[in-house]
Amino acid sequence: MKVGFRRLRRKFFPSFLPPLILLIFCCGLFLLPICSCSARANSDTLKAERDKIEAAFDRLIGSLSLEEKLCQLFIVSVDGTVSSASAVSYDIPPGGYILFARNFTGKPEQIIALTDSTRNFYAAQHTQKCTEKYAGKGECLPPFFAIDHEGGEVNRLRGIASPLPSAEAVARLLGPEKAEELYLYAAYQLAALGIHVNFAPVVETAGEHNAAFLGRRSFGSAEQVEVYASAFVRAFNKGGIFCVLKHFPGNSNEDPHRTLPVLEGSEADIRELYVLPFASLISSLAEVRDFEIPAADPFPFAGVLMSHAVVPAFDAENPACFSRAVVTDLLKNELHFDGLIFSDDLYMLDGKLFSVADCVIKALRSGVHMCMLSRPVYKDIVSELTEKIGNDSELQTITDEALRRILKAKLRMGLLKLEPTEDGEYALVPAQFNEAEEDASLRLQNSLEKFRDAKQKGDALYYEYWSK
Repeated sequence: MKVGFRRLRRKFFPSFLPPLILLIFCCGLFLLPICSCSARANSDTLKAERDKIEAAFDRLIGSLSLEEKLCQLFIVSVDGTVSSASAVSYDIPPGGYILFARNFTGKPEQIIALTDSTRNFYAAQHTQKCTEKYAGKGECLPPFFAIDHEGGEVNRLRGIASPLPSAEAVARLLGPEKAEELYLYAAYQLAALGIHVNFAPVVETAGEHNAAFLGRRSFGSAEQVEVYASAFVRAFNKGGIFCVLKHFPGNSNEDPHRTLPVLEGSEADIRELYVLPFASLISSLAEVRDFEIPAADPFPFAGVLMSHAVVPAFDAENPACFSRAVVTDLLKNELHFDGLIFSDDLYMLDGKLFSVADCVIKALRSGVHMCMLSRPVYKDIVSELTEKIGNDSELQTITDEALRRILKAKLRMGLLKLEPTEDGEYALVPAQFNEAEEDASLRLQNSLEKFRDAKQKGDALYYEYWSK
């Protein structure tokens, strides 16, 4: 039966519908500027908040002497087995301490006592000495504690924390989800011990080009490295630990503790064999950035450790950690990594090319933010640097930029906090213990409970797969 157009229109388009559509359209036109204004207002508010936060960094950096700034650029080792802040506390502390197996007695209580008393010491320093509204003092800036906790042969906590297999063993025996679970329990244990930074994972592929040096420290192929290194970083981030991807752009079969490795090949070869897994992982980090303070600039909760290898395809004269072509042009600009960048131990290069102070200057000029020293003595180096940098405005600017990165990382680690001031600004101050945490013995007990709980779960998962 033939149906007329008017009847179809009445059937499917009731008479009230056109006016309703017109009303909705008009309301949309009316609400559009309101929504636009609201979005603009939110954007303006966010920008104003970010500006306030950046101003807090500016004020803190501006209040420090050059010597205090330079001390923050170092991560140094600790002498012997110590359990008190008095053993590691200096007039002006370094940016961080790296712990080795030689620093541990075999009991988690000793590690917790060291990290806890150090945090408490610098919080008290701030309360007693940093009385100005905005200004800080270098002696009030809390250092972080770091460790190499890769697993396998590189395990400083053997006999203290859960067994942690090598990267190669994890990729061979566990799927990515189980690997992430294993690493999460490891992260919880580090956090309970008061450790903030893990110099891991190794983001290098395994092959004939580096097997003699890396051994089982690699997850395997480029695809395996991307999958398992991502699981590693996700797990440790969930556990509150700042990961450091290493060793960019890679290593050869030569041991960098004894000589300078050389990564042979064309630029295309280097990108394919060495750079690719780093590029993939850095890209995924950029996608999942989060910041506890939404108004602050996004900042990845991970760093990158530079290798000492020479890469002739990019720079035939300098090790990677001294090469602006590798650090700034490749890592920062091309791979878009804007997190914290570390040198490897500079004493590995001492005497091979330059003095330690000159190594620091070369690393800073290349784009590195923090310099690692495997010895606890750094004050003489800082004194030498103060003289060399004192009249160099370019290096002073570079130092300030590096310090800003370090302070942002410490904010992410929970070592610093933004404290509102009476005039509506922010001050960057050491994070204090809350009232429920004021009793040191109670803090120790709570940390031990968290450590033992995570260790029990980590042990169970390990023995489920490695006792067969």
